[in-house]
Amino acid sequence: MKNNNGFTLIELMVTLVIASIFITLAVPSYQSMIQRNRMTSSMNAFQGALIYAKSEAITRGVSLSICKRDITGTACDSMRNWDDGWLVYREGNRAGNITGNGIIDTIAADPVDCTAEGDDCILKINDSLDERQMLKGNGHLVNAITFNQQGFLRNNATGTLIFCDARGALDAKAVIISQSGNIIRATDHNGNGIAEDHNGDNLICP
Repeated sequence: MKNNNGFTLIELMVTLVIASIFITLAVPSYQSMIQRNRMTSSMNAFQGALIYAKSEAITRGVSLSICKRDITGTACDSMRNWDDGWLVYREGNRAGNITGNGIIDTIAADPVDCTAEGDDCILKINDSLDERQMLKGNGHLVNAITFNQQGFLRNNATGTLIFCDARGALDAKAVIISQSGNIIRATDHNGNGIAEDHNGDNLICP
């Protein structure tokens, strides 16, 4: 007589139950890891643009700005969102750019012509973030960020850029820019699990 070496029905059912428990526990953790990595990547891209703009402003001795871009990537558009993408550009004659109240209109004609020092010039164009993410600015950074030739924010501006996704404020991240042009990442100072903005208020996600 030969012995059968296969699983019994009970053994198979137990194995399936154990496997389903592991999958149930692992999938949410894996999804959360993907969301964290995705947000970190977006944050690194934006912070890189900030550092680039500040560095170039000091090196070139001119004001450089970052603004919410329009759909064509050739102009600023205050009606769009930061997560729709942004532009880094050199301010030349400031015609139709950033007024004293921070309203963005358009970049002057021929924005990609960097040969004329007196004209505006787009230096970098960043595409939109993943559609599952949201990026918004508060304080003086709702529509634009401008570094002067000393690397300071123009007009004593300051504010916070907040990154959110479906997980909400508990997992939100942010970049804070001070009047002196320092670029830092928001942290949780009061220990409630939510990082704070430049005013010390908890980050808020829609």
